Amino acid sequence: MTSPEQIARKQIDQMLVQAGWQVQDLKDINTGAALGVAVREYPTSTGPADYILFVDRNPAGVIEAKKDGTILTNVEDQTHRYATSKLKWNVISDELSLNKVKLKDDKPKEVVYNPAVPVEHFDFIIIDECHRSIYN
Repeated sequence: MTSPEQIARKQIDQMLVQAGWQVQDLKDINTGAALGVAVREYPTSTGPADYILFVDRNPAGVIEAKKDGTILTNVEDQTHRYATSKLKWNVISDELSLNKVKLKDDKPKEVVYNPAVPVEHFDFIIIDECHRSIYN
């Protein structure tokens, strides 16, 4: 029997793969395997995030999965907490070895909008803080 969480994770994984991300389990982590890597259940100093997104081996974002119909303003504190937490560890890999390296201040980086880059340039855009949009 498949749980609702397993179904949701399968759907999220499929969407990430369709958007060009390589999805990995923490036990099989290789942040250098692709330009964009999404790692499931990545440990942070405040608990495991559903997904940490790595771009070119650097933590770049957080995905917190919730069931359909969840009011996001009720859970935004949890996502913010993960986004500002320290990652428990980061893995740097090459073709020969996998080394665990503790990084003290390794946090996901904020991505700043640059109007000089057209939106058509991107395959996948994550919009955060939608409730503060000037477009209501």
